[in-house]
Amino acid sequence: MTLTWEKTPGAAIELQQSPDSEFGEPVTRYQGTDTGSVITGLAEGLHYFRIRETSSERWSQALAMRVEFFPRAKLWTILSLGAAVVLATIATIIAGHFKTRKEAEE
Repeated sequence: MTLTWEKTPGAAIELQQSPDSEFGEPVTRYQGTDTGSVITGLAEGLHYFRIRETSSERWSQALAMRVEFFPRAKLWTILSLGAAVVLATIATIIAGHFKTRKEAEE
């Protein structure tokens, strides 16, 4: 996910993440002067984020983000169909090769 924000020019930002909206055990995910951050590798579930300029004690309102993975059953169905298409393509190429070779020998 990509988070972006507006800030005072030159100000440093602190971005925190927590498993609960009260931020009982926050983890700092970013500190610096950029106006955005990319976060990857989150577990499935609800995640809360908040931000502040480091010169202030005032935090933003919490932002809740839900991470949901693609359902495994659908993933396996799509991968199976893709594999069938790849195998059919390979079989067609091989059959065409042998047919062309046979016709060239005649």
